[in-house]
Amino acid sequence: MLPTSTSTTTVLKSLLHKPSSIQTKSHAQQLHALLLKSSLTAAASILRIYCALGLLHEALRAFSSIPSPPHLAWKSVIRCSTSHGLFHQSVSLFVQMRASGTPPDRDVLPSVLKSCAALRDSKLGESIHGFVVRSGSGSDLFTANALMNMYCKLVDSNNGAVSSTGMSSRDFDDSNSSKLGSFDDSFGLECKPAKNDAYFRVASIEKVRKVFDEMSERDVVSWNTLIAGCAENGMYGDALEMVREMGVDGLKPDSFTLSSVLPIFAEFVDVRKGMEIHGFTIRHMFDSDVFVGSGLIDMYAKCTRVEYSRRVFYLLPKPDAISWNSIIAGSVQNGMFDEGLRFFRQMLLAKVKPMPVTFSSIMPACAHLTTLHVGKQLHGYVIRGGFDNNVFVVSSLVDMYAKCGNIRVARCIFERMKSPDMVSWTAMIMGHALHGPAEEALALFQQMEEENGKPNYVAFVAVLTACSHAGLVDEAWKYFNSMSKDYGIIPCLEHYAAVADLLGRAGKLEEAYDFISTMHVKPTASVWSTLLGACRVHKNIKLAEKVAEKIFELEPKNMGAHVLMSNIYSADRKWKEAAKLRMAMKDKGMRKHPACSWVEIRNKWLVEQQTSRENKNLTGTARYASVNTHLGVEQSRRDDLESLGYVLMYFLRGSLPWQGLKAGTKKQKYDKISEKKMLTPVEVLCKSHPSEFISYFHYCRSLRFEDKPDYSYLKRLFRDLFIREGYQFDYVFDWTILKYPQIGSNPRVRQSSGRTGGAVIPATERAERTSVGQEVRDRFSGAVEAFARRHGSGSGQHGDNSKHKALEDSLLSPKEVHDSDKTHASSSRNGSTSKRAVISSSRPSSSADPSDQQLSRTSRLVSSSTSSRPSPAQRLHHSGPEPRVSSLTRKAPGRASRDDPPHRSLEFLSISGERRK
Repeated sequence: MLPTSTSTTTVLKSLLHKPSSIQTKSHAQQLHALLLKSSLTAAASILRIYCALGLLHEALRAFSSIPSPPHLAWKSVIRCSTSHGLFHQSVSLFVQMRASGTPPDRDVLPSVLKSCAALRDSKLGESIHGFVVRSGSGSDLFTANALMNMYCKLVDSNNGAVSSTGMSSRDFDDSNSSKLGSFDDSFGLECKPAKNDAYFRVASIEKVRKVFDEMSERDVVSWNTLIAGCAENGMYGDALEMVREMGVDGLKPDSFTLSSVLPIFAEFVDVRKGMEIHGFTIRHMFDSDVFVGSGLIDMYAKCTRVEYSRRVFYLLPKPDAISWNSIIAGSVQNGMFDEGLRFFRQMLLAKVKPMPVTFSSIMPACAHLTTLHVGKQLHGYVIRGGFDNNVFVVSSLVDMYAKCGNIRVARCIFERMKSPDMVSWTAMIMGHALHGPAEEALALFQQMEEENGKPNYVAFVAVLTACSHAGLVDEAWKYFNSMSKDYGIIPCLEHYAAVADLLGRAGKLEEAYDFISTMHVKPTASVWSTLLGACRVHKNIKLAEKVAEKIFELEPKNMGAHVLMSNIYSADRKWKEAAKLRMAMKDKGMRKHPACSWVEIRNKWLVEQQTSRENKNLTGTARYASVNTHLGVEQSRRDDLESLGYVLMYFLRGSLPWQGLKAGTKKQKYDKISEKKMLTPVEVLCKSHPSEFISYFHYCRSLRFEDKPDYSYLKRLFRDLFIREGYQFDYVFDWTILKYPQIGSNPRVRQSSGRTGGAVIPATERAERTSVGQEVRDRFSGAVEAFARRHGSGSGQHGDNSKHKALEDSLLSPKEVHDSDKTHASSSRNGSTSKRAVISSSRPSSSADPSDQQLSRTSRLVSSSTSSRPSPAQRLHHSGPEPRVSSLTRKAPGRASRDDPPHRSLEFLSISGERRK
């Protein structure tokens, strides 16, 4: 409690000297009231407490009550204003501070410079820079870092083109470059200059470099500011050079440095260099950092290595919103739309609040999948989250509704936007171009020119597409010529393809051929394919042959062009030419990719493909092969264990991650399976399954060729799993090879074969072995069946085992278990002896109701004789198959006897290792 009497002046002063002791708003207000009552002049101190608690309104009110604020009060209120985003007020307070005669120092200047950077006011920033130089504060480390950060952010305010030209690099001693080891080698990227260099960007970075050179002391923050400024403004060569110089200066890169340079390799799609940086992060323990992890995810995704992105994401201890956004955007940008939606659902389940960029990333997935109902759900989330005023989110909503064909809703959202950007205009124009009416698209384009100014090249693609679908040839030529003449936009392949498609639809095939031939860029096979489709519609075979030759020169194995040309010949009844083309396709080894259908089941999209199933079998494929098998290493027991693990995971999961990979040849397919298998972490393979499988795979892969597997460890591993799952009496296996009769063999042959071994095995012993073997086989099959049902894989046995299933569900009492153990030894089957591996297990002592009808039925089936041993004649008189009784007794919770704990039978179980003869 705070003091309530004015006589406690000493206590009040002690509280003012220790402001950290005040941690709530109510306590601060009580202290302020007591100070006013005690007539103590401590307004500056209470102001500092308000600012520390983030109470800006109370801090400003206390500040205004001070007639001549001291330096401490100015510093506190300026810092608090900057931290709350009131940048104009922060600069205004700085001007008032100078006018009052209080000189600003190094505690105030960093906050003011941060406000200038946020306001994007270059003139104001340069003025404050001049004051820093005049006041002699330029040598201060924090002020210099704030200056460099301000100039780096002010570069973007001029909206200039990105420049990759580097300044003259410094000379440094190569002998010192070994301080960073192999990290230096990761920055050997060659950055070519951009075509449009912006001088002001270089000039701004030169100012940053000038401030940096004048610093007497530099820390990691100074280097990171300069590196990030160069990287963000496209000066990639300078950024990499700064990292090298940072190592020469005796400083090691931190997580911020790595997250600043990773986008460089993503920009140049240099995954090899990016992987070297990834290795550096692992060696220096940065791989668990969320900033570095997000940069790696983004880098791998932009290099089309989405599987690597997922692997990095799964290894992050606690992904933040940026990490989730990176993996969602990476999946969607690489065409994995359902994967992106799945990650978005997981993000919501992880209680991570989506950001506006999250919706901008996930909306294209709904647009491409045309899942309008999912898009509506996201739209509702946008409204509830208060993001419906964000221009980027609203633009993605317009694009989603337009591509899904709901033009009315898209137009309604578009018209409610206060200031639509170029993306919104383009999305709306393209929506009308694809779904009509095309005249509305042209009207929107004209309105965009009047309101929004200069259109970009995507807008011209949209308006040319609208002209193509509406058959407006003259309008298309007008827009195509205006693009380069009025706006200085050089036509791209998309523009040429749209015009060629328009001419083809209009029947002007020769004009379209001449138009494509005179392109200023080399036409691709897709542009020629547009004309080939038009030749088929208008049945111009001669021109189609000329176009097909162009396509085959560019892409000799273009499946679509071959099939389309064959159909053109067939439609004109030129069967010989069509057959010749089909034979050429066969000689080239070309195969048509199977079609697929998208099926939505329980909010999840599945791809159903019709594939060929010739010469396929379960064990003949490479899906279960060990990693060493793919690498060509000599096989041993470790590989058998690893393959067995893949089989188990296949039945638990239903499929393996490396199934369904497509390739041109079988060798390429096996190589893809091998690569996918080696890149799939065990934790991902065994996800949502017991952790014992992870330990099993790690143990198998750690074995060397000559190592003998520790089978006792593996048995103990899964024994504990069975105990935890409730199958407490199915965890010990006896691999002793026994001789026991088989079903359906001649009794005489069985007796004679029993004598040939030298020692005659008693009939009761043979019967006992037979019953034990049959009992354990039934027990093991029941355990596997129940375990599969528990984990949701497979549907169990076939329908002909219904009696077997009914008997498995019964529970035996302790007395019946004891009797059944005795009477099972008296049952046998007709057959000859053979050697087989038999699994044995002790029987449980579980409680059950003796009056249970099902239990009585089981008891009658099992206990068909008394405890006395039957004679051989009685055994031979027994005919027909013995009723199969499974001893799978999954212990129900709450029904176990206190005297019979789950681990009790461990003391009486043993594994026999000797071979019986």
